[in-house]
Formats: sequence, C-alpha cells, structure tokens
Amino acid sequence: SLEKDVIAKIRSDVEKIVAHGEKPEAIYFFCTSDVPVSRRHEIQDETNSKHHLKLEILDGQAISEHLSDPNLFWIAQQFLSVPTEIYPTERESDWYANALFKWKADSNRVFSYASFVELKRCARHAAHTDGLRPDAVFWIKELQRFKDAEIGKDLKRKLVYELAFVSQHGLGELPGQESDLRDYFSAISGLVDPVGLEDAAALLILCTGAAASNALSLTHEELTCWRDTLVETIDKLLSNKTPPGTMCSLLELRGYMELAPDLNHPRTSNAKEALNWWKQLVKIVPNAPLYPLERFSDRLTGFIKFVDVTPEYTELSQTMDGLLSERYGGFVAAEKCRDRAMKLYDKNALLAAINQLHIAKVKWFTEETLKGSLLTMLVISQWYEELNLTFAGKYYALSVAHIAAHSSNDELKVFVPRALFRATECDYCHGSWANFLDLAPTALATHGQFSHEPVKPESPDDLDRFIFYVVTI
Repeated sequence: SLEKDVIAKIRSDVEKIVAHGEKPEAIYFFCTSDVPVSRRHEIQDETNSKHHLKLEILDGQAISEHLSDPNLFWIAQQFLSVPTEIYPTERESDWYANALFKWKADSNRVFSYASFVELKRCARHAAHTDGLRPDAVFWIKELQRFKDAEIGKDLKRKLVYELAFVSQHGLGELPGQESDLRDYFSAISGLVDPVGLEDAAALLILCTGAAASNALSLTHEELTCWRDTLVETIDKLLSNKTPPGTMCSLLELRGYMELAPDLNHPRTSNAKEALNWWKQLVKIVPNAPLYPLERFSDRLTGFIKFVDVTPEYTELSQTMDGLLSERYGGFVAAEKCRDRAMKLYDKNALLAAINQLHIAKVKWFTEETLKGSLLTMLVISQWYEELNLTFAGKYYALSVAHIAAHSSNDELKVFVPRALFRATECDYCHGSWANFLDLAPTALATHGQFSHEPVKPESPDDLDRFIFYVVTI
C-alpha cells in the first residue's frame, strides 16, 4: 500500500475482510512504506482484542529482508529486475561444496528460474576462484544442458550470457559459442528492459576482449554493428517518456557505452561524453528512489582507471557524494571518498587523492565512526610525507595521537603509539633529529602502554622503522 496513512488503511481493510464471508484466522498486510514498531504493535493488539484474529504486517523493510535471503533472491531478480551484482552472500563457508554435491547427484533436475540463480552463482564462484577453476567445465556443461532445455527465451538469453562469462573467466576461451552469441545480439533492437540492455553491453565488452585475443571467432565488423545497434536502441528509449528510475539506468548505460571499445574503429574512449550523460543522470536521480545509487557510485570510482580525473569528474563525484549523504547518510559517502582516494593514489594523482581523504575524514568524524577518521588521517600524514611536506605529515600524526588519547573509546588507544611513530618518522625524514629524539621516548612508552602485544605490535613495520631510525641517529 502506498497510502500515506498506512494504519488507517490497515484498519479499513481489516474491517472489510471481517464484514464479508468467513472470518480468517490471520490477515497478512503488505505495504512498501515502513511501519514504526510501536504503531505496528498497537494495531496488532487492537485487531486481536477486537476481532480475535492474528494480524501480520510486512512493511518495506520486512519484505526487503525476506527477499535478501539467498533462497528467495531469485524472486527479486525475476519480478523486480534487481541486478544480480547485489546478490546476498551466504555465511556458510561450505555452501559451494554442498551445492556441487547436490548438482552432481541430481541428474533429473527441474529447470526453473530459482535453479538458474543457484547454477549461476556456483558457476561464477568457480570461474573466479583459483582452486575451483577445474569445476568450471562441469558448470559449463550444466549451463549448456539448461540452455538446451524447453525454457523461455528470456531465460535462454541469460544462459547464453552466463555461458560466455564463465567460459571466458574459467577457461579463457569461448569455444563454439559464436552461433548463440549471434542469435543473442540479433535481438538487441527489440530490448526495452534496462537490465537486459546492461547484460548485452557487458557481454559485448567481454566478446570484444575475447575477439581481440583470438579466443572467439567473431569479426570486428559484427562487433561494431552490435555496438551501434545497442547505442541506437538506448537512444531510442531515452527519447521516450519513461519513469525516472528507468531513465537513470538508461543514462548510466549510455555513458558506459561511450567507454566501450570498438575494434573496427580504434580510438580512445570518449570520457567527456560519458560524463555528460552521467550529469543528466544525477539531475533526475532524486526522483528515482529505487535506482541503485551506491552501485553507480562504485562504478564511477572504478572508471578512474579509464578516464582522466578532470574538474568535470571531480564535480560529478562530489555531487554523487551529496546524493549518497542524503539517501544513506554521510558515512556511505565517506566510504566512497576513501575508495576513490585509493584509486587516485594508484594513478599517482596524489593531490586529488588527499583531497578525497580530507572529505572522508570530516564525514567520518563522529563517535560511531571515529576509527575510520583516525585511519584516514594517518594515511593523509603518510601521503603528505611522500610529497616531502613533513611538517603537514607530523601535524596530522600528532592530531591522531591527541584525539585517540582523549577518546572515551579504549579500543582507539592503540592509535596513540601508531601516530607517534608516524610523527617521529616525519621528523627523521625532515632531518629534525633533535625533535625525533625528544619525541621518541614518549612514542616508545605509549607503545608499551597501549599496544595489545608490545612485542608483536599491530603494525610491526612502524616499530622496525623506529628502531632503525634510532640506531642510525
């Protein structure tokens, strides 16, 4: 129910149900909005005392929890078009061994969407795990058997995709799949579902890489034709009036296609055009509460390896952080800043990386997430030292020591010696050896006081370097 007054809606529905026909033993009410626990108990008690029946309320949060169960997630995939990438992980370490045994023992398995989801999960796990790659041959045979069965065309398309994915990552080649792939891409122009279009785009990238390495017998002209058709299909859908969530998915995909390689016309990816498409996305995403905003933010961070960190990219990433803060709070935005900083550091964009860490440091500076803020400040200190800004590095290291020493959280005290060792290293690298010797006894004393295992500290490299510096001086 999308009624603003959910409680009034529940009361009304209960009265209607009780007034007509045989009274049920229980009533189950489903609604997308969340119902506060106190109000839920209130209406349940009221219904029980008045009508002597059980009332169960499954609100948005409860429904989400049920659908995140690994055994029920296929419902969300099939009927809600939820991306496979957010499949919930199972805690049991032996889930794969149990599934492998079950699939090998059951030769007369009934093919359903639920069994496809399990098969897909097992096959991908084997393809991505070094010690399990020999199992990929078995899972490929099962995928092929599933594909050849009497199933719907949409499920058959998904199986073609999985066969290509598992074959490429598990075997390094796609033997004999050219015919299925040609059939798959021949239907691109008729696709209207963003999830299907996204699968097609990902499969096109995989096929392009496989063809370039001679692991797949497809011509460059075929791949270029499929790429152009996919772009035309997305553009056509964008020109139509579509819901905000669908529009966001299409805009994300359209930008992604600007980065897709074209073997027939080799060129550098058009990152500027990709950013332009994504700028349109962020303008309408506030009206699309079901669009996976965090997933797009993760992908935007991953694109750092393909695009230059321009002012336009920085502006877009900051806008995304603001949107994440509004939807999830500042903590998630801080995580994205940290992830982005590490990618920038790997790309030797040190100043841009430090700027992202400064943003994360502030967003994490709360009691609940103070550890993240302190860790971030220590990394900032290290990176300042790498820029030969040793005074700035020492400043941040001493700030960490001060905050940790005065924190009411005893678990943070371990940061005091780590930060002081960091500060002494800045003194050593700057050549301020008198300051180093002045601070060294305090650093060593706090190490003995606050480290969980002084002889085997949490960061042994810190202590090893400290001793080396002392001996050198």
